[in-house]
Amino acid sequence: MKSINQIFKNNTTLMDEPEVMELVEYCRELEDLVIENNQVVDQTVALKQLISEISKSCSDLLQEDNEGERWENEFKRVDFKETIINLKNYIVKYCLDNKIYI
Repeated sequence: MKSINQIFKNNTTLMDEPEVMELVEYCRELEDLVIENNQVVDQTVALKQLISEISKSCSDLLQEDNEGERWENEFKRVDFKETIINLKNYIVKYCLDNKIYI
């Protein structure tokens, strides 16, 4: 993508025209909107990944607990209290790192 200065490099006097100045300002506002939209999309993707990881971890823990019930001598039962505390801490840390206020 070309910058505004690159577009007008051969005729910089056009930059002083009121219509061009207005158009340049409008372009800068649009660039800001595009950047904001990209950040929202990036956050949505990250949140989907986070939710997917949490869901998979929950499924894995439930499977592990089922194995602990079935084969008590070979598998240890899951300590759900510790697991929930770890999950809560993970979510809090993620929110702090990504400036998400809940």
